[in-house]
Amino acid sequence: MDLTAIDTYLARAREQNDCTMRPCGLVTREFLPLPAHHVGVAHLMLRPRMVLADPTGCGKTPQTLVAYGYLKEKQPSFRLLVITGKSSQFQWRDSVYRFLAGVNASVIGYTDSKTKLTPAARAARYADLQHCHVLITTYAMLAKDEAHILPPLKDFAVVYDEVHHVDNRKQQTLFPACQRVASKAKVAWGLSATPMDNGKLDELYSLFELLRPGTLGDYPSFRKTYFVLKLVKPMWKDKKTGARARPFYEVLGTQNLPHLAARIDKFYLRRPAERIRPGLPPVTFTTDSIELGPRQRHVYDEIVDGHWPDAKTKIDQLAAMVRAQQAADAPEILGFDVGNAKLDRLVERLQTDLLGTKVLVYSKFLEVVRVIERRLLKEKILYARITGEDSVRARDTARERFTLERPTPPSPTVRHRVVTPEASGDAGFIADAARTSSQAVNVLCITDAGGESLDLQAAQTVILFDLPWEHGKFEQIVGRARRIGSQHANILVLLLAAEGTLDEQIVHVLRAKERIIRQAVPQGKETVGLAEQLQRADEDVLLEALF
Repeated sequence: MDLTAIDTYLARAREQNDCTMRPCGLVTREFLPLPAHHVGVAHLMLRPRMVLADPTGCGKTPQTLVAYGYLKEKQPSFRLLVITGKSSQFQWRDSVYRFLAGVNASVIGYTDSKTKLTPAARAARYADLQHCHVLITTYAMLAKDEAHILPPLKDFAVVYDEVHHVDNRKQQTLFPACQRVASKAKVAWGLSATPMDNGKLDELYSLFELLRPGTLGDYPSFRKTYFVLKLVKPMWKDKKTGARARPFYEVLGTQNLPHLAARIDKFYLRRPAERIRPGLPPVTFTTDSIELGPRQRHVYDEIVDGHWPDAKTKIDQLAAMVRAQQAADAPEILGFDVGNAKLDRLVERLQTDLLGTKVLVYSKFLEVVRVIERRLLKEKILYARITGEDSVRARDTARERFTLERPTPPSPTVRHRVVTPEASGDAGFIADAARTSSQAVNVLCITDAGGESLDLQAAQTVILFDLPWEHGKFEQIVGRARRIGSQHANILVLLLAAEGTLDEQIVHVLRAKERIIRQAVPQGKETVGLAEQLQRADEDVLLEALF
């Protein structure tokens, strides 16, 4: 097919939301394609370098693996390199064996050891991979071990899972490494439900520079075309040289976004969740307003009054926001024993109306998750957790425990040991038998490390102990539960909001960049159905509103 025929075929497939594809001998019966999945696979096969930006939970992984299956069937020596997050490596491996027959997969370079490896030991981890079809690694490992990963690969495709992790061209190590891999690969696909994680056009430009260099032209022209700029001539002088500061352009807004959407439309596929999988469980967003106790309220007010007025720089303002959020979430981590109204409400909900259901509990702070853990242990509530400090194996075990259907009742002989900061050397660290066991659980505590790529559709409720400050992270967290395969009639998203605190301010701050995302990306409709109920904020909008 020539390019015109491909464009016509794919445009018709998008319009009809279906297309006809011949069977592939490498695809197992586990892949039960929806009509929209045919369209996604066709795009991946016929657009060797593109972004698949379907909403979370709509099958980007199986579409990608099936597209690879078709390519491998045509060229048996063709290989696949998957670059993903630390938490989802083994989930990708399991998906390969689930959806593809006669294809093997290996998580390469993986180690749970924190011991620094010698060059010889590092090279040994990549030996004997010539017969492996699908290689799976992380962005961090690619940046470290590119010299070992890239040379053996010849004919291969590369998948950048959660590609928004490399949407910054100014990254000195990771972005250039990913560029070198993409330039050598015959096929390069980017997967992300939130490709513009912070609603910035710079991120979109970087993604296309990674996958399709030159598509959006040079950056000065891109900036001039799509940004509203104002020339600023500073009056101040450089303190060292005495020279007047150079003029610069201040970004006032954006323009020509429909034109930008038309330029990337061929290479950017995003469909609303309802168009891909009619019948996905609807999402109900509820705010549980909590009144802080008098002592906790006093601590919160003292922290705000003590830090807010002096926060002049962005760093100081973010630090003030963090301390205020921690005072509302868990004053214990700030050294105050004044009670914790949020934690009391969380335990109350877990022991009453949410008892017996699968619940995700999210906080952006690892320290807050540790506080939650201590309380769950005290209340004898079985749980698992996925955080940035957990090993790859521990994260995968936690995911498996949560997806098991029937939790195992706690054994009376099992004692959970809480290690004090003095004994552990790590404030708040919990050596928890429940955390490391194989017992099934109904409660999974996660930070941002568990908010991407993982299949957690067993969850019926997502409890936000605090809100992420980036709209993309919010979508990712909700998307862990609202996925194809969910058996629930409804997904409840419950925000625990302390009255008169930063919680309420975040909920009510209008996220000004929502309009940019809707206009700049083709078919960029909201996918979680919460836009009218929750105005999500990023750091810049929050700082502008609060200071």
